[in-house]
Amino acid sequence: MASTDDVNVSLHDLNDSNFQNGTAPSQEMLIFIYRAQHIMYRYILPIIVFTGIFGNILSICVYSSKVLRPISSSVYLLAVLLADTGMLICLAFVWLEVLGYPFNHYNGLCQSIVYLTYACGFLSVWYVVCITIENYITICHPTRIKTLCTLTRARIITSLLAALAAASYAIALVINSVQEDPRHTHPICQQIEKYQDIGFYLSYIDSVTTILLPIVVIIILLAFITTAVISSIQRKKSRSSKISGSVLGSNSSSSMPQVRVAKMLFILSVTFVVLSVPSHVIRIRLQFFRVTMVSHMEAFIQLVFLFVSYTNFSTKFFIFIALSNNFRKALLNLFCISESKYVSLIQRNMSKV
Repeated sequence: MASTDDVNVSLHDLNDSNFQNGTAPSQEMLIFIYRAQHIMYRYILPIIVFTGIFGNILSICVYSSKVLRPISSSVYLLAVLLADTGMLICLAFVWLEVLGYPFNHYNGLCQSIVYLTYACGFLSVWYVVCITIENYITICHPTRIKTLCTLTRARIITSLLAALAAASYAIALVINSVQEDPRHTHPICQQIEKYQDIGFYLSYIDSVTTILLPIVVIIILLAFITTAVISSIQRKKSRSSKISGSVLGSNSSSSMPQVRVAKMLFILSVTFVVLSVPSHVIRIRLQFFRVTMVSHMEAFIQLVFLFVSYTNFSTKFFIFIALSNNFRKALLNLFCISESKYVSLIQRNMSKV
């Protein structure tokens, strides 16, 4: 997901000499880039942030309800929603800086935001991996749902990942500080010079653990899921009568909650890949191929894809609304005075998604 360098991008970035090459852009092109960048940071970013925070909070309330809470996938969904909300809060400080309130460059907040960016970015992507793995088990190995897709296992995995992220990125609290920078008129949050090497290696490790490895795992699992679904459809079409079992499992397994939410979880994983990959490819190119100079237009394209990746943190609510009948029912229940009136209705509709 987004790195701390991504989140701390400011309106000064395209002025930096590292974003220039031998060919100077036209004045009209520069004006277009700066205006577009201004609109993105000042107007589009708060839409992403506050729409996402509001939708995530509603989604957290829904998946915490007693009707949806017993499903193991709800544990992963709650976890990824919390991580996404943490990322959006960090992005909110970037927006406040654009408005002239550089709270993210205050000591204490500086280190905390960098730390949260690393930790929440790691957790957000790996919780999506967990969701994809659970969906893979549901679609490709339905007979193992009862043993592998349990509430206890989901809670243990999410807790272990949270503990791993909290411990692994704690060093970010030490190697960053608010310091004077000749390129800026005020002290900024950046790595302490004597810890530059540590920060360099941390950035590389973060790129591998939050970009390369999880993206590869998700794409491979999605390929297996897609192949299994296509094979199932083809077998059904080749038979003249209904069959009792398929790759989606027997009648008993198809009635399980995990099977009923499989479509939504699949779309969730696909959306993550589609929105994230362009930005990640650019970041990998710049980091691993040591590209030190890019044109203004290349930097702007990178920024556009970065904003596209930010929507990953704010679109899940709309996926739930569009694809989950149970989510819509539970959401309606949040705004009702009497809960008992709707619980039985939701339970009767648990066979629909």
